Amino acid sequence: MDYDNIQTLLEKYFEGNTSLAEERQLKAYFQQKEIDPAFEAYRTLFGWQVEEQSVSLSSQFQDKLLAEIEAQEKPGFVRRFLRHPMSQAAAVLVLLAGMWWAYQTDTAAVEPGEGVTAEINWEQYEPKTKEEALTITRNAMVMLSKELNRGTARVAKEVVKVRQLGRIDQ
Repeated sequence: MDYDNIQTLLEKYFEGNTSLAEERQLKAYFQQKEIDPAFEAYRTLFGWQVEEQSVSLSSQFQDKLLAEIEAQEKPGFVRRFLRHPMSQAAAVLVLLAGMWWAYQTDTAAVEPGEGVTAEINWEQYEPKTKEEALTITRNAMVMLSKELNRGTARVAKEVVKVRQLGRIDQ
């Protein structure tokens, strides 16, 4: 094949406009021992495609896959229990009874005529002097710094774990 024909086919290939026959021509061209040096960079791409087409699954793959699917499909106790209409009705009744009990407990805690909203006197928390305000601010910043440092330490530990997992997988 000549340079112009391969160049045209490559342009069509990367635009997604090649037919299967044209792609076969490109693969056949890049399987040759000697190709134009301008196209040498594409040899690995088309060589990889040919290699990957030859990969096949083992004969036990389907059996293993089906065994895994069957193992995961076994429903747990709750799913088996909720398949029956009577158990569904019982679950709904238990849920409604729990909601009624929670409502009754919540309303019984408040005496009739007793207001739930109590006003908070925020003035007692206001700093009286500039030094007191500075102390409160410093304490808040120290607490913030400690929490940020603790979070940074946790992240660093997780990063180490992730790096170790990456080393194991390779």
